[in-house]
Amino acid sequence: MAVSMGGVQALWNPRGRSWQLNLIRDSQDPERGPGQGGRPVGLKAAEATVELPHAVVEPHPDAEALAALVIVRPWIGKRLVVRRGVSPAFAALVFRTFGIELSPVDDNLMPRAPGASPVLSYSAGFDSSAASVLLPEAPHLYHLRADHPKFPGDPAYQSLALARMAAAAGAHRRDVRIIRADFEHLVDPYPSLPHWFGFAVGALLMSEELDAGAIALGGTLETWYMDMGRKWTGSPPIGLGIDPLPEMVGMPIMRPTAGLTEITTLRISTESELSGLARSCVRGSGASPCHVCSKCIRKDLIAATVTGQSVGQLDHLDPQGAGWKAIIGGARPLYMQAQFEYCLARYTSPSAALDELRAELAPNPVDTEWLDKAHRPAIGNFVPLRWQHVIQQRIGSLVEWMTPKDEAAMASFDRTTPAAT
Repeated sequence: MAVSMGGVQALWNPRGRSWQLNLIRDSQDPERGPGQGGRPVGLKAAEATVELPHAVVEPHPDAEALAALVIVRPWIGKRLVVRRGVSPAFAALVFRTFGIELSPVDDNLMPRAPGASPVLSYSAGFDSSAASVLLPEAPHLYHLRADHPKFPGDPAYQSLALARMAAAAGAHRRDVRIIRADFEHLVDPYPSLPHWFGFAVGALLMSEELDAGAIALGGTLETWYMDMGRKWTGSPPIGLGIDPLPEMVGMPIMRPTAGLTEITTLRISTESELSGLARSCVRGSGASPCHVCSKCIRKDLIAATVTGQSVGQLDHLDPQGAGWKAIIGGARPLYMQAQFEYCLARYTSPSAALDELRAELAPNPVDTEWLDKAHRPAIGNFVPLRWQHVIQQRIGSLVEWMTPKDEAAMASFDRTTPAAT
């Protein structure tokens, strides 16, 4: 077994259901590095704990190593040493992806074969709830941000409230597992994941227990095809970034809602048995989202438009509120402008703030009719072959597919130039 000397050591210490990760840094390793979204982040502590629902069969060494890598990614220099020898193929892929030399390497180890079941990374948000409707039989893993014993003063968010909503989905024939993890507290500034794939650590550690064959995520068409609702960008490149690594450990990333818009995911969620069990906001109280942050305002506006039911908070929007200013105060086009145009062309409210934005955008309902439908090619782009048929069937039973006319209207949507607005 080949072992490289030096570099960061990220060593798991499993004790029953508790997996502690100990980080030992080399003097040449960076104290700050690129975190979630590429933002430079510092390191506050050298240990983190992931609490699984129960003790599990140890994962394949490659899956275990990937779980460690995504937690310590910002602070790795050129080398990473893990607890168990990884396959040569996985080590080679880590080097091609990140330029990191991974050791030890077990020359006799084969990569992990895919399991039989997709595992849904479940956030209890509306997009994730729609993904649950499409994959009700998949194990649902909720990543709960837990307190870190060294940082009791770190701000609290309503993670427990969302965890309770996730657990409540279990009453609707969902297999929901809560994963408690404190590694977000390692990141300075807090809160942030060290790497966006960190939410999948629980799925990686439980991969043998769950016979995992894919990791399913939410995420909508606006993210993958529309530059966050600003313009059509075409089919995205596939297999970039970290994506090849979970595929190498037999758990390719699966995005069943990538062809659905925020309009359709919210409609699917609110019309399903999970109605009332979705929430996107981690602020507010344990009983209710805040209704004043930018995400709440957008989601409330979509909900009011989709359901036809007035939302009191929208009718009395504070034009000087931080949430509203975050929406309108930046450069044009707006973040998720397509959704705002869709809603403001259809929802009437006594809100002066909404009226002012409606006058600015001058939305035409014809321009956004395609947001009510689903983009079929996304299934081929974002769903592994063996699940494409069932996902296509289930989406087709809930949402109309875009016609060629709809596809053309979507492809012509562009609010990034003065002529387009």
